[in-house]
Amino acid sequence: MVKIMRVKFILYTFLMSFQSWASSTDIHEKHWVDFASKSNLDISLLYAIGLQESGKIINNQFKPHPFAIGVGKDESVGQFKHMSLYPESLEEAHIVLKKLLDAGYINIGVGTMQINLLHNKQHLSNPYALFDAEKNFEASQKVLQYCQSKAVNKQELLSCYSHGRIDSVKGAIYAQKTVLLENQHGRSFSNSIVPSGEINHNELALIWKKFDKKIAKNNPKNEFQIEVIK
Repeated sequence: MVKIMRVKFILYTFLMSFQSWASSTDIHEKHWVDFASKSNLDISLLYAIGLQESGKIINNQFKPHPFAIGVGKDESVGQFKHMSLYPESLEEAHIVLKKLLDAGYINIGVGTMQINLLHNKQHLSNPYALFDAEKNFEASQKVLQYCQSKAVNKQELLSCYSHGRIDSVKGAIYAQKTVLLENQHGRSFSNSIVPSGEINHNELALIWKKFDKKIAKNNPKNEFQIEVIK
């Protein structure tokens, strides 16, 4: 009974916060749950990768940033060091990315998981879509899937994700920093959205998927009434 009530509360919170979340820099918990379910990796680790890739302090909280743009070293366009940009809105992010692409920049990381346009062409059809958390996570999942086929441990997985090789020295340093972020921030974030001992992220993802379909079918105007189970 407690488990059912907790699920109802989570679903209610999701729907009530959807409109305000959609236009902000927040990434809704639902996307992290789906991402973890599809990639078969812990939310805590994925969140830590997001922090390592695009983390920024927003409203006194350290969070992954969906509109982040990382400009990598590229001497052909006069870029001699890495630079991180954090547009405050989707519109601004589109403008900044367009200017960079028009100027010939191609070593660019886009969005929450910093999908690199130069090295991940096979996973991309529209670079601007990477500012959408769901699309960004889909592209990231494909990179992680490749790395999972090569790696035998977490360090090799993270090294591959960041530097394309499981034995990269810089990748090993990246892995150490990411594991530290997982311990400092990732686990607490995961525990805050997945009630420990009651329901795991795979179960929650399945519940949300079924609930979304039910809402779309029965409430076309996105109306919602919470059911109290006694």
